[in-house]
Amino acid sequence: MRQKRHRGLVASGTFVSDIYDAPHWDGSGGLIPYADVDWDTLLPLEDRLPVEDLKRDVPGMAWDRLQGSGVVVSATAEGDLEASWAAHLGQTPYRSPEEPRGTFPEGALTQIEVNRYERDLRARALCIARYGTECVACGISFEKQYGPIGKGFIHVHHLKDLSTCGPGYQVDPIKDLRPVCPNCHSMLHTARPAISVRALKAHLKRNAGP
Repeated sequence: MRQKRHRGLVASGTFVSDIYDAPHWDGSGGLIPYADVDWDTLLPLEDRLPVEDLKRDVPGMAWDRLQGSGVVVSATAEGDLEASWAAHLGQTPYRSPEEPRGTFPEGALTQIEVNRYERDLRARALCIARYGTECVACGISFEKQYGPIGKGFIHVHHLKDLSTCGPGYQVDPIKDLRPVCPNCHSMLHTARPAISVRALKAHLKRNAGP
């Protein structure tokens, strides 16, 4: 649950540890309680489930007065919360940050074709869980490059040419998807079918400076 500005639900997962004490994140030297979580869904801020919707769908919780350390969801609110979150995920597929929004004059831009598998939250999460958030083509890590604001930022690219996928095709996030940075994602889609990740890596190696 994101607090303060732009409040709302942005993630869900399963606890995989007991609560334990560890040094405070602010470097003050004090200890605070932590717990490890296996995340199954991480939403961009703009795709959060807003507090206003939570107040409407799950009235049994004081969404305006949640404690920062966490609260227990009441038994009466649990079902409503799960239903609201599931419905929200169905309405909010992952949007790659390069996708334009709004309306534009014809011919004003070129848009990468991003298929629904690349936008699916579950497929994306499984891909990242296996390969991490470093670009498999150029190796950039946005967290290393930009610090906390880059944590978790990456696109996912579909390796299989869409024209060869039949109507009943089911994506395999491990075999079919790879994490790539926005620049490499754009370069992969400069040809149809898309350039292979291996070919792009070789191109980058050939064009690397001394």
